[in-house]
Amino acid sequence: MFFYVPIEKDLETILVITIMLCIPLLSIFVIGFIKGKIKILGIHGRWSLIFRSAIFTSCLISFILLGVGQSAMAEMLVSEYDKNTVTNSEKIEFVKDIGRRLSSNKLRGEYIKTLDSISPNNRLTVYYSNEDKDLADKLVRAIPDIETQLSKMFAVVEPFPIDIVLYDDLNQYRTNNDIDETQRILGLYTNKRIHMANTKVSAEIFKTSTLDLDLINMNYEEEILNTLEHEYTHYYIRAFLMENKLNPEIPRWLDEGLAVYHESEGYITDAEFDFPDLKDSAIPLQDLISQVEWDQYTESETASDIAYNESFMVIYELIKLKGEKVVTDILAGIPKEQDLSTSYQTLFENSFIDHVGLSLEEFQDQVINKYSTK
Repeated sequence: MFFYVPIEKDLETILVITIMLCIPLLSIFVIGFIKGKIKILGIHGRWSLIFRSAIFTSCLISFILLGVGQSAMAEMLVSEYDKNTVTNSEKIEFVKDIGRRLSSNKLRGEYIKTLDSISPNNRLTVYYSNEDKDLADKLVRAIPDIETQLSKMFAVVEPFPIDIVLYDDLNQYRTNNDIDETQRILGLYTNKRIHMANTKVSAEIFKTSTLDLDLINMNYEEEILNTLEHEYTHYYIRAFLMENKLNPEIPRWLDEGLAVYHESEGYITDAEFDFPDLKDSAIPLQDLISQVEWDQYTESETASDIAYNESFMVIYELIKLKGEKVVTDILAGIPKEQDLSTSYQTLFENSFIDHVGLSLEEFQDQVINKYSTK
């Protein structure tokens, strides 16, 4: 089904084809049941007719289920790749990714069972090993201030429950979360959970970095608290989108830019940031819409650093120009009811133009040129 039914065939088309097949075949069945036989089809009795009709009905139901499944898969693929058509190689990668996620979920569940936990309220649970009790307490104490700041941009009445998992083993952290050893990732948000490295694991991760970092003076506990603010932003954005029934698949650059904005305290009005000159290395934000595209363009640590920096730059300048409310206005301006003929990227860009007055490409160029030294 997944590989042979064209992605453009939606459920409505499948059902129309099914009905067209049913009408003549139903007529044949009625005629055959009245006459007791249909010689042209080799049916010589009513029981034979009923038996063959049962087989055909089973095939027809399978065809309908195939159509429903194809329609659902089409929506998932279009959402994931932000395209109207998807190649078979992309379908294969999509299936592999689902398999990896299922495997990772199982490993995570097994690891979490070995940890202690603390629940300061009925929607937050922090899982930690015995050595991380103090760190877990610090994370819990930091969250109220993080939520207070995030609520100024994303008004959420009742966020859904969230778990935070602290890992004390680098291999467990990478394996359970499908993180490549070349990636410098201290935390990630996925499936209503924030997964984070503890101080020991963070130190091991930074040692593998290809960037010029001052590891001697690195404050890993501070890095972890910054990571918490970053990942908690991802969670809070999804709580806002869910509560307001908005599309959860927001552009990846916007998602990451907002997370770095809050992590770096971009909301402090007199804060100054030493943004890099990305005149010759910036990645078009139109190419950083889906998770698949983000992963494709950020395979190296240097490319990843560029993507995060430019996403932050654009968000920072956008909010300076239009105020914090512009972010939620853009998201709310995207139609809730969408069809497969219009990509999410197009809908987002239309809303962006409506609220900013420039296309995304024009605004990105304006920001990159502002911080260019050339």
